[in-house]
Amino acid sequence: MNTITKWLITGFLLQTALSAQSQPEVPLAGQSGDLKIVAVYRDGGTLAPQGDVIIVSDGGDNAPIRRNAKNGDTVTLPYGNYQISFEGKWARAAKRSITIGQPSMLAILPVEGMGIDTEIVQVSISVRVDKAAACKEGQMLWLKLIPVFGPDTYEQSIGKLGHALFDNLPPGKYLLMAMEGDVVRGVQEVNTPKKITVVETKLKPCNTAK
Repeated sequence: MNTITKWLITGFLLQTALSAQSQPEVPLAGQSGDLKIVAVYRDGGTLAPQGDVIIVSDGGDNAPIRRNAKNGDTVTLPYGNYQISFEGKWARAAKRSITIGQPSMLAILPVEGMGIDTEIVQVSISVRVDKAAACKEGQMLWLKLIPVFGPDTYEQSIGKLGHALFDNLPPGKYLLMAMEGDVVRGVQEVNTPKKITVVETKLKPCNTAK
């Protein structure tokens, strides 16, 4: 298991633990945090060519903040909610939302390369889970798909025959997690070199899953 996979697993488990705690709905006023913004190509993770980063706040009770930066810059922003977009000569425009609520944060913007004949092709991942049986009666078996580069996550239930389909996905590398309730029973890296990628995965034995 490589370093990126370990980071993603650690981040997911930490997010799951924190979600049970009460979080402030509005970031603390009067504080600021440093945000490093990096645009990378989704299908390889290499740094996108230099381009313009535009940061716009939702405003709230104050006037919206609009700042320009370059790919790889670190900017200091008041705590709050923002829309970040990237525009480069050889990359399609990309944007994402982010909430600044920590002293130091990283925002990765996955972009698609753009050439003369470049066309974005959505992909599908067909998953077959071997021996798809829950350890505890009444628990749901499901899959969580996390892109290495991208803020979105995808969930899908596992059918009675152990099959699941993720459709209309951006191409790239993903982390597939097999779950029983909130218990991780399997982790697997998935690449999408073709329009349809077929994956077979196994669940950890019940006495080893945590």
